[in-house]
Amino acid sequence: MTFGFSHLKKDPRFLIPDYSNSTIVGLKEAVSLLDFDQPVSFDNPVSNMSMKQVRNMKNPGIKSLVIVLVDSLGLENIRETGFFSRFEANMLELDTCFPTVTSAAMASLSHVTFPSRHSLVGYNIWHEKVDNLVNTLNMQTRDLENGKPIDIEQLGLSKQDMITTPSLVSMLREAAARGDQSITIEILLPASFNQQGIGKYLFPTLDPIPYSDHDIVSTAKAVSSLIHNQKEDLGVYTIYIPHADHASHAFGRTSKQYYESLQMVRLLIEQLIQIEPIKQDEAAMVLTSDHGQLDLPEKGSPNRITVSEAEAREHRKEGFVIGTSGRSLHVYHSENAQDRVNQFLEQLGLFGDNGITLSSKEALSLLGPEVKKSSITRFGNKIVLFSDDFYLDYPTIVPFGDDHDLKAQHGGLSPAEVKVPFFIY
Repeated sequence: MTFGFSHLKKDPRFLIPDYSNSTIVGLKEAVSLLDFDQPVSFDNPVSNMSMKQVRNMKNPGIKSLVIVLVDSLGLENIRETGFFSRFEANMLELDTCFPTVTSAAMASLSHVTFPSRHSLVGYNIWHEKVDNLVNTLNMQTRDLENGKPIDIEQLGLSKQDMITTPSLVSMLREAAARGDQSITIEILLPASFNQQGIGKYLFPTLDPIPYSDHDIVSTAKAVSSLIHNQKEDLGVYTIYIPHADHASHAFGRTSKQYYESLQMVRLLIEQLIQIEPIKQDEAAMVLTSDHGQLDLPEKGSPNRITVSEAEAREHRKEGFVIGTSGRSLHVYHSENAQDRVNQFLEQLGLFGDNGITLSSKEALSLLGPEVKKSSITRFGNKIVLFSDDFYLDYPTIVPFGDDHDLKAQHGGLSPAEVKVPFFIY
């Protein structure tokens, strides 16, 4: 009772990431600009051929690389404002991965491979060792007997249980060691950022350098100082900027607050490209994002349906569990519950007007090539993609902030969510 992948490819509401071309995993091309004596061994089976345009913008052989990861900087979002038009000569257009959620996409960026390979395939996903859903932002599950949240580390799970491929940090260190080179790697995070949950999984073994959330000039000066004082052969400095995502979720993607966040990102670019080693081609700066966003229907409208905790518990009794990845769903069900699942989804219009439902087999290619067994297990029996004007507020296994009071969201396959910029200087 699914439309099938062939229908998805023809539906203009959805944009399938082109994993054979320019995706965020192409960050490896920028990393390859560094002057390693021995190449970095990436866990990435596909060459993003058009990402080689990077080398037309920046010469290889650099000593320092600044990577700026902005949460929720969609290409459509920034073009609506015109704030970044002066930088477009140094910009490529990329596809992010599916699902277009922070945990899956940031894992792809920080591990330079696809969700099919790193196995963090969504926001609230089933984990085989927990036998339950896990919220992959706070890395918690729920005790089904007493209802209390549990950190997955208390259940014996480690980073390797969640993200099954080597991190970029470890790949860089390994390449430097093989070439008998020294390397420094730093991550700059907002002072208000809680380095718990997914944070320590994305950038393992690094002690974050805090920066003031809204003091962009000081942040740029801190990066400049790191580059100028670098004593090692090579240096990689990553800045994670979450405030645009927070503003869009809370106030909407056309809100004053979101536009203010975009202007801060623009100011950061302006400051970073004035750093002398970057101007002199001794260092490079790249800036990209994990996804864009869409404004949601108003709460209470016919196109925004809320499912209660009690209803979700009843679904479990009926033999199915739903994990949310924002504007997409992972549906896990027993064979006996298939008819009930189809009935539930059909009532919501998710076999047509309000979205598309795919079997896991049909949807697996959305994760990228060479899908690991752990990715298949965690993905779900069915994958549901919402149309632009529909949203289902379904309870998360353990809430991360106020998941049900959102003005904008991501996770689906609209062009606004999939297309992201990639700036390089």
